[in-house]
Amino acid sequence: MELFYHKCYHIGMSTFADWYVTHVFPLWPATYGRLTSLVPFSVGEWMLILIVPLILLLLFRKRFRILLWLLCAIAIVMTLNCFLCYRTSPIDAAVRSELEGDALQSVSFEAAGGAENLIALRNHAVIVCNAFSEEFAHDENGDLLPEAIPSDNEIREQARESIAALSKAYPQLGGYQVRPKAFLFSSFVSQQYMQGYYFPFSMEANYNDLVVRTNLPFAICHELAHTHGYLREDECNFLAFLACIHSEDPFFQYSGWISVLPYLERDVKKLLSKEDYDMLLPLNELAQKDARFLTEAVWAQVEERALFKTETIQKATDVYVDTTLKVNGIPSGKENYSEVVRLLLTYYSAA
Repeated sequence: MELFYHKCYHIGMSTFADWYVTHVFPLWPATYGRLTSLVPFSVGEWMLILIVPLILLLLFRKRFRILLWLLCAIAIVMTLNCFLCYRTSPIDAAVRSELEGDALQSVSFEAAGGAENLIALRNHAVIVCNAFSEEFAHDENGDLLPEAIPSDNEIREQARESIAALSKAYPQLGGYQVRPKAFLFSSFVSQQYMQGYYFPFSMEANYNDLVVRTNLPFAICHELAHTHGYLREDECNFLAFLACIHSEDPFFQYSGWISVLPYLERDVKKLLSKEDYDMLLPLNELAQKDARFLTEAVWAQVEERALFKTETIQKATDVYVDTTLKVNGIPSGKENYSEVVRLLLTYYSAA
């Protein structure tokens, strides 16, 4: 009986959350998100910087009533823009009819989740990434030449268009697209090994502008998906992948494939022995360079400016992200990012 009531609770919560995200949540990016988009810097980043001294100041001056109102406001915003969105029904990864221009061809998929499908998809991703890596000019160190790829502004605008285009298949992605913004403190974000953040308090999609540029289209599309009420990390990875590969821009297509490849690689390595894995087609040297998080030169600058050890910050971030996801009903915690593989296999098996 207890299990029955538990299931009924979750069904009821999902039904309400689905209704809320469909009918109410779009008001926030269309109003508040539109307003914060007018500001050239990250409002959410400054909110995080100022909130701790503000709370300490209120405590010091014994302004407990104001502090209580502030905490209530934070709780309401987090519930409306974050917690409720975690309770929605899972995304339908089999939707394909409204999407055109898929880059995947000549690969046979039979049953979602099969070992053969996983290896086939991994191999295809490697082939695509190797081919794309040859299309974009690199310097003698293997770093992408800025003049050979879209500018950051072009990437930001194309990401908004690419996410909006997915609304044909996923209507929740329609409506106003907030303007992505770079972090002021991208060095600190880099120490967390994060490519971006969605700020519920400011309805913003913020990104780390120090990353290797092949990460940028995918990262921005991922954060934009969050601003439409998709809070599960695997779903945002999946939507970012679709937005990238269905773009007409080859650099976006490259970003989509090279961003999901590490997840595919990890699962294939779990499946195969080292000897069998070593027999698979390898990623070429240029693509390996493009798959990095930061270049060596940028990492050196980050470490030089660091106030705390990167290892300490990364561990703290991992615990925070893992705990946050588990508290919000994602039992796999930080592993939720890698569960995009399941969605990819379902998507291509539905072809």
